[in-house]
Amino acid sequence: MAISRVDSAPTTEGGRVHTVAAGTLMARILHVRTNAQLEQTRALLTEYFHSPHCSICFRDFEAEVGTLPGEYAPPMGRLLLATYRRQPAGLVGVSKVDGEDGVCKMKRLYVRPQFRGRGIGRSLAIAAIATGRRLGYAHMRLWTFPFMKEAIRLYQTLGFDLVEVRKGRKGGGLLCMQLALRK
Repeated sequence: MAISRVDSAPTTEGGRVHTVAAGTLMARILHVRTNAQLEQTRALLTEYFHSPHCSICFRDFEAEVGTLPGEYAPPMGRLLLATYRRQPAGLVGVSKVDGEDGVCKMKRLYVRPQFRGRGIGRSLAIAAIATGRRLGYAHMRLWTFPFMKEAIRLYQTLGFDLVEVRKGRKGGGLLCMQLALRK
């Protein structure tokens, strides 16, 4: 595996920057705070939306992108951006599950094709889990499609288990996975 460590160092406003060793070069994962970072996030989400099979992952793409940070805004959510050689490489979001105390969700984990295979997706997922813990959530959920085999394997290696979804929730062909954030 290309990742040899994930370090955390405090930054302004109580945020964190994670530096990830990916081969001999460094990838950074940071909380989206600036307008420039928000624009990079919008561009990545647009790329994600237009990638094969992923437009079905978005209910209302224009509204989500147009209102960023939207559901990912502090205090109960965060957007994380990965950069590699100072180029936007990937993203992930953490937000509260509506109507369920202590439960957050990991959403929109995406790594640009040219940056895949460097452990950036895993590092983003680990950073999202750490963020959920820091925000005080007890559980993290995510929804994925059965054809996303690599993503499912990643989530399972991080401790996520398949769970049943209550009727009326995002069930339609999606797998719901959950991780306990408190021990």
